[in-house]
Amino acid sequence: MKSDKSRKRFVFLCVAPATILFFIFMILPTLNVFRMSLYERGAYSPNETFVGLKNFQHLLRDAQFIRSMQNMILLVVTVTLITFAFALVFAAILTREKIKGQNFFPHHLLHPQHSFRGRHLRYFLGHLQAGKWYAEQHHWSVPGYDRPHPLER
Repeated sequence: MKSDKSRKRFVFLCVAPATILFFIFMILPTLNVFRMSLYERGAYSPNETFVGLKNFQHLLRDAQFIRSMQNMILLVVTVTLITFAFALVFAAILTREKIKGQNFFPHHLLHPQHSFRGRHLRYFLGHLQAGKWYAEQHHWSVPGYDRPHPLER
């Protein structure tokens, strides 16, 4: 019984800080923005006039706002679906056996800061037979260009 009580205490102590921070930085500002949307206030005036849901009625009658919301929803759905599809494809590829570069890609997915360092970029582009052209055309954008790659010695 004592271990069950200590486990509940441990879970509470782990979850409480995240919940408190979420409430302070997400829930309270959202509620404050909604409260502010119920009032009409000038930019430099401290006076607020309660207008209720009239601001929302005005927005819902605005064709440009409706169009922008449609575009945003389309963008969010499209990006989510494409990201999910690529994630599934990469997961399927990386879980198969005997694929060249199988250890290379998880490293760069877990450590993206390594992806665009000069030596990694030239190594990757070298396998695509594009490294030399890239280095000649864009040497200014490859950090460490002046140092030869270990495989190029």
